[in-house]
Amino acid sequence: MSIKPTKNYIVAAPVKEEAKSASGLYIRSTDSLVSQPYLETLAVGDDVTNVKPKQLFTYKYITSQVKLDGIDYVIVHDLDVTGIVE
Repeated sequence: MSIKPTKNYIVAAPVKEEAKSASGLYIRSTDSLVSQPYLETLAVGDDVTNVKPKQLFTYKYITSQVKLDGIDYVIVHDLDVTGIVE
């Protein structure tokens, strides 16, 4: 099953970064989906021009959260994109 966004919406997924302690141990993140600093674009609606698939971007607000087949997705309006991560 997949999600196709309409018009000005973007389907994205959080980028999970693993934190590492000074001694080299990996620390599992307990952050919620909403607290991720940036998202990866998976699909864009027909009217979205500022973000392309596979780009990382920062955002102001998340419109909604969806879980399909055990994977967390977020839907963001294109006006809520605040920057592209390069």
